[in-house]
Amino acid sequence: MTVIDNLNRLMARKCYTQSKVAAKTGLSPAVISQYLKGVYNGNIDNVEAAINNFITREGDKEKNREVKACFVKTQLSSKCLTLLRNTHLDADIGVIYGNAGLGKSMVLRQYASSYKDMILICISRDLI
Repeated sequence: MTVIDNLNRLMARKCYTQSKVAAKTGLSPAVISQYLKGVYNGNIDNVEAAINNFITREGDKEKNREVKACFVKTQLSSKCLTLLRNTHLDADIGVIYGNAGLGKSMVLRQYASSYKDMILICISRDLI
């Protein structure tokens, strides 16, 4: 894949304009425009080096922002798992609710990964 292809993909993914790319690379908007059109007559190596550095930085930022959450069994999660199991065994409907950040979704995902013969429906409180 060419530098132009990589830059176009990044711009589309992040909704970056040519002006934003110019500001982040230290190049002028005209240079970015001409480079993307394939008509830039200046030092292509310098332009591509700046763009490659920019693409690498943006990729590193994306990797650093990824949260690798994993399930941690706590007293509250154990109670939720017990409630889910009892509800599942009784073929009933259960409701778990609470403030954001308590781990409700994490518990539900953990339970759903353990038992494949169930239907899990999550509704955000914002939708109610």
